[in-house]
Amino acid sequence: MTTRKTPARPRGCEEEAVALQVGVESEDVTGRHRRIEEAAYLRAATRGFTGGDPVEDWLLAEAEIDAAEAAGKR
Repeated sequence: MTTRKTPARPRGCEEEAVALQVGVESEDVTGRHRRIEEAAYLRAATRGFTGGDPVEDWLLAEAEIDAAEAAGKR
């Protein structure tokens, strides 16, 4: 018998997972997710969708969004 591990989620998805588990889609959580998703997509589009790593794109986009949000909160 083979056991399958659940794939690891990118950092930062914990808030979204908790919100979805309780049946609440916080605008802040879903908005953040959409901003990261769009930034990751734009990274891939910029290189013509060749090469690269989708997880790395996500993580870099997440760091970019987090930095922008932190700068805006100062």
